[in-house]
Amino acid sequence: MEAVAVALMVVMPVGIAGAIGYAVMQYQKTLVAHRARVFADIASRYGLTAAAEGASGLYQGVPVVVALEFRKQGKSTITYTAVRARVHPPLDLGLSLRNQSWGGLGSLEALFYSGKDHQLGDPVLDAAFLIGGDEPHRIAALLTPAIRSMLVHATKTGTVVVNDHWVQIEERGEPRPEFVDWAVQSTVQIARAIEPARMQVPAATALARLVHGYQTAAAALGLSWMQTPLALGGTIEGIAVYSGAMRVGPHKFVAAVTASFPTSLGLGLSIRSTKELNTIDRLFISKDVPIGDDAFDDAFIVRTSDVGRLQRVFNKDVRDAIQRVGELGAIEIRDDALVVRMDTIPSAENTPPLIDRVARLAKAIHERVDREMVDQGPYR
Repeated sequence: MEAVAVALMVVMPVGIAGAIGYAVMQYQKTLVAHRARVFADIASRYGLTAAAEGASGLYQGVPVVVALEFRKQGKSTITYTAVRARVHPPLDLGLSLRNQSWGGLGSLEALFYSGKDHQLGDPVLDAAFLIGGDEPHRIAALLTPAIRSMLVHATKTGTVVVNDHWVQIEERGEPRPEFVDWAVQSTVQIARAIEPARMQVPAATALARLVHGYQTAAAALGLSWMQTPLALGGTIEGIAVYSGAMRVGPHKFVAAVTASFPTSLGLGLSIRSTKELNTIDRLFISKDVPIGDDAFDDAFIVRTSDVGRLQRVFNKDVRDAIQRVGELGAIEIRDDALVVRMDTIPSAENTPPLIDRVARLAKAIHERVDREMVDQGPYR
């Protein structure tokens, strides 16, 4: 009997541990299946692409992300379901708006929350939200009565976070179909309302002196313009262009000109100015493709999925043109666009020729790719 008792004492804990392990494994399987089902249903309903822990895509022309976030709170990891609608182009307010009754910053809002709480003179809004940003009068101008009403209403169901880049609504816990469905519609509704509202927001005080000149430049180039952020946009010779200020800190701005290619270059391309990278960054850049042009190879980090095509497309004329434009700022060339970033905002007088040079270079690169494809034929 003693032998049986000892055996039971040994076997029972092992059995209990095994049963617990099996139960945990089954729970995890059920949880994964539940998540997949919710995200697949949402993706199907809104035309998004589903993934294991979320979904993303365009809904009503607005980029949307549905995602799980796992946040550390003490020794525990808490699951949150977050839905984000992108504000594009980003605002330049340094905006950070979040429910007063929040329990801790997640990864997105921690990045943008300024720690300030501006009172905008709206008792309902001020009571509902912590509001931060560079210039309160600009935030007040953006938050129209309609947007304020939508924001306050949304706090009744979820936690609301708005910054220069995203409108986010989240709740603690695993994804609930009814919450995700409501949050997708609500975030997109608010993001879409921000687009006309931004047109009534005055330019950042630091950039106000440039407004008239940019308006004149837009007329000269046949482009549209806005003040928040200060930017020009439109099409030049079939190339979509955008030139605007980007906020990089409180009252601090840099500039970027983006020229989008009409179709993808299809080169798996990444070309970046070395001036944009510090010494540590360079240590972690892998698969740099030498072009065989010492000056170009020293100035740029190049990666591609098709070395042969890259070398045929980027001949000496194209490389020289890239280097000349690279004198204006740090260049990045991807399959979808050419971007030039500058540490200072160009004057209104210098903006039209700058945009024109970048657009012409993008057009030349795209035409080279098209010509190379015709020359090589479909069976190369």
